[in-house]
Amino acid sequence: MSEEDKKVITGLTEAIKDFTNEMRRQDPNRLLTAEDIRKEHKIGEATIYKMFQNPEIPVQSFTKPAKVLNSALWDFFKVRHEEI
Repeated sequence: MSEEDKKVITGLTEAIKDFTNEMRRQDPNRLLTAEDIRKEHKIGEATIYKMFQNPEIPVQSFTKPAKVLNSALWDFFKVRHEEI
């Protein structure tokens, strides 16, 4: 296999990984932890925990770590929250 072929295969592999990750991020039923939110949205940990205390966002606190549905998070982001 030539170097050119290896570069093409590597490029395609990376494109498939990126596409898969993007589709996973858009899944409305995906459960997110505070760590997931911090990494994906660049939000500080203290802010995330304030969000988790807000009754408008349905957090599954019976799990460890606490989780929230991706769709619920986006619904929460659509409205301005002065206290956060």
